[in-house]
Amino acid sequence: MAPLRPGFYPLILLLLLGLWVAETPVSAKPKHMTSSQWFETQHVQPNPQACNSAMGHINNSTKHCKNLNTFLHESFSSVATTCLTPNITCKNKPWKGCGWTA
Repeated sequence: MAPLRPGFYPLILLLLLGLWVAETPVSAKPKHMTSSQWFETQHVQPNPQACNSAMGHINNSTKHCKNLNTFLHESFSSVATTCLTPNITCKNKPWKGCGWTA
C-alpha cells in the first residue's frame, strides 16, 4: 500500500471529525433517559431561574449549547396535559395549526 500524500492528512482529519460530530448530535437524548424525561430536563422549569443556571443543569447531560432555548414555567403534569388538547385549524392562512389556551 502506498503512503498517503501530505495533502490528504487534513482531509482525513476533517472526515474523522465529521464522523465524530455526526455520532453525537446537539439535541441527542442521553441513553439513560426516556424521551419524556429528556423533554422535562430540557424545557420544564416550574420554578423560574436564571437562564445560565438552568442551562448548567441541561448541559450537564449534553455538554452542548443550542442557540435558542425554551422553558415552560409549569409542572410537568400540566405540560403533559397540553399534549391531549386537540389542534384547532387557524383562520390565519400562513399558519398551519393553532393551539387554544383558556
